[in-house]
Amino acid sequence: MTITHYEIVDRQTKHVVGTAKTLASATRSVDRRDNAYGAYRYFARPVRTEGEAK
Repeated sequence: MTITHYEIVDRQTKHVVGTAKTLASATRSVDRRDNAYGAYRYFARPVRTEGEAK
């Protein structure tokens, strides 16, 4: 399984509020959103692809 991208998720509403291609950019996005909100509210979750059956 390969990570294709990351989803930025709101902990309170459980809605996806953004996406990022790399873990570093996902972390930056989460930090920026948390700072704007004033508390920990968002997290990044990896999106994986299914591996091919052999």
